[in-house]
Amino acid sequence: MTADRNRRFQRADATDLDRMVSGQFSLEIACKGCGKRLVVDPLPLLRLAVLKRWPRNIIQLGKHLRCRCGRNHPALMAVDEAAVSPSIGIIDEGSFNALKKRLRR
Repeated sequence: MTADRNRRFQRADATDLDRMVSGQFSLEIACKGCGKRLVVDPLPLLRLAVLKRWPRNIIQLGKHLRCRCGRNHPALMAVDEAAVSPSIGIIDEGSFNALKKRLRR
């Protein structure tokens, strides 16, 4: 019972991408307009946020993302589910290094 309760407190405390990755939580992205919901792995989005110098806090990060349907800003939240949607951001090391090289120019 205490392990489950501790896990819930960790999830509530995961307010940035670093804590989500270290706590092994998934990121839920929900559109406020159309209601579309994605559950993704936060690591590729963290890599993208680091390279583009976006904030890692999920409340501030939501201002840099938009839904394809209505161009609304999504709500972001840590969830304890498996990531089932396609990843957002840089998935493999080759893409990460290529983007890093391009942005340094």
